Amino acid sequence: MWYVMIDKNYEIVNTIEAESLNHAEEYFVSRKQFVDKDTFDSLYKVLSKQEYNLIEALKINCKKTVKEILKNVEY
Repeated sequence: MWYVMIDKNYEIVNTIEAESLNHAEEYFVSRKQFVDKDTFDSLYKVLSKQEYNLIEALKINCKKTVKEILKNVEY
């Protein structure tokens, strides 16, 4: 399965194909050369590519919905 490392802005920083979320996290932590996982977790998040795609789709749908609502609002 594919996993993505994202920053606080939900931008993809890196991707990897790994057996599990744990393996992906271990890889990204070692790649960034963090001494502890807490520091890594405060800066990045690891998600499956499927989870990331779902979040992106929801963000797009929310933006469309807000635009539609605002069109119908009278000022």
